Amino acid sequence: MAIDIPHRGEGHVRTLILWVARGMEDAIFGSQNLQSWRLLYQVGIIYMQTLFEKSDNSGNDIIYQAKVSCLVSGWDRYSWVAYMFVDLYFEESHVDEDLESIAYYEQHLSDHEVRLDPFTAGETTSHAALREPREYFLQVLAVRLSRTKNEWEHLVLYIEEAICTYMTNYWSRLAQAESSSSSENPGSSAKGNSTRTALRLEFHEWMKMATALLGELINTIQEYARELDLFFSKGVYYFRGFTHSTNVSGRAIVSLATIDRVRDELGRLSIKLQNFKDNLAKDIAREVTTSPHPQPSPEGMAYKTRSPSA
Repeated sequence: MAIDIPHRGEGHVRTLILWVARGMEDAIFGSQNLQSWRLLYQVGIIYMQTLFEKSDNSGNDIIYQAKVSCLVSGWDRYSWVAYMFVDLYFEESHVDEDLESIAYYEQHLSDHEVRLDPFTAGETTSHAALREPREYFLQVLAVRLSRTKNEWEHLVLYIEEAICTYMTNYWSRLAQAESSSSSENPGSSAKGNSTRTALRLEFHEWMKMATALLGELINTIQEYARELDLFFSKGVYYFRGFTHSTNVSGRAIVSLATIDRVRDELGRLSIKLQNFKDNLAKDIAREVTTSPHPQPSPEGMAYKTRSPSA
């Protein structure tokens, strides 16, 4: 993510959004032009619930990056222009019911005679009234960052539930293997020992994968925090002088407050992801490697919370 506010009245925001999509592997890996796509950087398929492929045809969840870019340039409310670029490659009907497209906005205008503003994802209307370009940029930035924050909340909740699902299944399967290994039947005991060893090896592979993914997500969300901190420490002064004008509505101030809330909420999500990673790396890993009959400690299962913003 980057926010750049040149002194002559231009604004540009580049946002990297991590989303969860389902059943899109063919669309990604079936393309021979993947490396040449400018708007897509594929992070990788994640098997958070199991290391094995699904037996059905529902596909595996993936996490990928999308981009939203906005440029507002002009001298005053009488002479300015705005451009918006939104990466919608993966937004298909079976993934997201709230789609953005030119056809959607045209259909809404035809049905309701109201022209929604695509820059604000339809949250405001497009009208002929004169607007300050800086005010408009802040409004677009606030809306798009809020949507990005919502995607992060969805992703963090997904990661939390996936970790809990895997760990619940793991402890259940390990308990069954422990029971078989203690059996008086030599055949059952040997099979139980073999299964237990395989499960622990699988767990270590899963843990490395999960830890690496969490590290990627933490680095990305911390980039958001750094850019927003820089915006509020330097770039915001460009807008504060403008908001003190008696000719400016309170919308700019509301937008700045929204952006500040997004910064705080992304910070809390970053802490939550770091807690997931710490719990996996320290508590559970230590128990598996040191205890002959490992069980999750309360600290090790601390990621079993329901709200990603808690």
